[in-house]
Amino acid sequence: MPDPSSSLPGLAAARARVAREIRAAARGTKADAPPKSDDLMAQSEAKIPDTRTVPDPPTRDPGDRRRVVSPLAGTLSMMLRIARALEGAPLGMSGTLVLLTVPADLLGLAHTACAALKAGGSVGAEIVGLRRSGDLRSDIARSRAEFRESITTALRAGHAVLAIAPDASSLGEALRPLLTATQALPPLDREMLAALLPLTHRGAGRPDRLLGADLLRHLTPLHLDIAFAGPTPEAVLDRLGRIAAKGATAAPRTTLADVKGLPALVTELEGLVRDVAAWRAGALDWGRVPSSFLLYGPPGTGKTMVAAALAGSLEVPLTATSFSECQKEGHMGDMLAALNGHVEAAIAAAPAVFFLDEMDSFHSRGGRDRNERYMASVVNGLLEQLSRLDAAAGVVVIGATNHPDRIDPAVVRSGRFDRKIPIGLPDKDGIAAILATHLPDLPPEQLAAEARDLVGLTGADLVALARQAAAMARGAERAVRLADLRAAAARLRPPAPKGVLRRIALHEAGHLLVTHFLDLPAAQSVQVSPRGGAVLAPEPVCHTRASAEDMLALHLAGRAAEQLVLGTPSSGAGDGPDSDLAQATRLAARIELQWGMGRMGPAWQPLPRDLENLRFDPALRARLNRHLRAAEARATALLDAHIADLLRIAEVLEQEREVVGAALKALLPGRQSSRDSDNVPVGAEETGPSLSWRPSGRSA
Repeated sequence: MPDPSSSLPGLAAARARVAREIRAAARGTKADAPPKSDDLMAQSEAKIPDTRTVPDPPTRDPGDRRRVVSPLAGTLSMMLRIARALEGAPLGMSGTLVLLTVPADLLGLAHTACAALKAGGSVGAEIVGLRRSGDLRSDIARSRAEFRESITTALRAGHAVLAIAPDASSLGEALRPLLTATQALPPLDREMLAALLPLTHRGAGRPDRLLGADLLRHLTPLHLDIAFAGPTPEAVLDRLGRIAAKGATAAPRTTLADVKGLPALVTELEGLVRDVAAWRAGALDWGRVPSSFLLYGPPGTGKTMVAAALAGSLEVPLTATSFSECQKEGHMGDMLAALNGHVEAAIAAAPAVFFLDEMDSFHSRGGRDRNERYMASVVNGLLEQLSRLDAAAGVVVIGATNHPDRIDPAVVRSGRFDRKIPIGLPDKDGIAAILATHLPDLPPEQLAAEARDLVGLTGADLVALARQAAAMARGAERAVRLADLRAAAARLRPPAPKGVLRRIALHEAGHLLVTHFLDLPAAQSVQVSPRGGAVLAPEPVCHTRASAEDMLALHLAGRAAEQLVLGTPSSGAGDGPDSDLAQATRLAARIELQWGMGRMGPAWQPLPRDLENLRFDPALRARLNRHLRAAEARATALLDAHIADLLRIAEVLEQEREVVGAALKALLPGRQSSRDSDNVPVGAEETGPSLSWRPSGRSA
């Protein structure tokens, strides 16, 4: 057992706090009542040089070896943790400002502990703690203003100041440059626990029964208060062991090793894991760690799982929320308060991962109606929280969206999100890997062969498929078979009507050929399935009138290919807000209303959200239709001139279902594009792939 009389920081003040509690109990008064003299704690410490002179409590049951009955262990542990954090901090120098970062839910306890340390002579500074206020944004702002005013007053008076808050953003822009040092609250350790027991109980537990760091990290001050109510040191250690074990016993965490079908993303995030490890070891400054990522792609592709897996690999907590989860709390003030609460939880738990889903709901500001004014306030609130997260060392921020082009540009600019990463549908190798994880009894070669017919399913679809196959096998009381997987797939995705797959293949072949011949950024992959198809390619970040017209032709190339070969287009080109026609219409509207490239002149106008009012503006609708008809005619002429290539590529796509990389490049006609698939598109050197994941529309 470590010697509790050692020079552990804060131990003398903790002894004095216990002595005060015992004497108050003997007098029948409250230990927290105001002392008659400002230096009562110092006097108590002078009378009690070590724990052996702490007075015994009033007589109780002979088996009860507690010195104090009141719940004091949480406060004492906080005193020792804070004293450890402040060891060597420049708190004795006039005009210094030291920030002690403490989880938001421990602010009150930390302030109490600091006051006890100051009374015991362990802290020589003015203590200013951020007061936990209500959840309303106005309450939070008022609390921060009072906090900053108190610090300013103390500094102007020449005092050294110890500020207590969850993070440096609480100081505000004016005070942050005055910050001398920032100290994080350290965890409870074995040495502190060994020192606490003799303070609160007569005797000490066996050294070999003290918990290790892996279990101590699961204990809160409340847990300590409850455990230390045990009548003996042995009882305390028993309770601590049970509480900590329950906290540590949880389902195995998902890690990046569990993420299948996204090899490039996993490789990048594994690099982040190494960077965070270097930061924890003190070998890397947090400012050099790329710590914010925007994941975008269709629903069900695993964005939420990736955030959980990253937290698992980092072995840190995950704080997850979404626009709708915050909004359900009530009006705008309640929503912003809920978002603030999640942000504070992530900062308090640092190192941690903060995950925000449905970021497309924070859409572009600009209109003047009531809804747009509401959204402007919500986006401004989000920007404030993103700034707090950026200032918080140890917090990795992951945003997720299905529609990145709808997010307010200020939210996704560089500096708020270091990397924007597309997450598409899993390829054939990824499909086989996902199924192998959930159906380990099936031979890998069978799963690889089956993957061809499952192209187009999301990761979530594949997990559901595997669960259904396993359920069928359990119902038959046997091991899972390939027939179970096929039966589950037939339920999830019934066979498409005859000719649909060929139509979809023609549609995607049209996109590929127009991309190739118009010298647009080269496609990276193409998939077709009875559900639909997609060509994945980056978009230029900057447009001229010519490049915008090229993109219009590309958007309409799939529809043109269907009509050219089959005589009529299908509904697939217009199926939903991310379809070819929807994207082309938005692009044409930007040409006319925002980019100054159309007949309406250079005057900028806000783009109607989702173009919901287009039906009320026949003149604008006519202009947009002229753009779309011209683009479709251009795409049709280009494909008609290369009809043999169109039919050949469509046949390969119908057979293979997926073509990527070098195989895709080889599939294209002999004329080489000036940009091949390994080059970064012009205008995108810094950003990588565009924020549009660009599905080509469903062709069913």
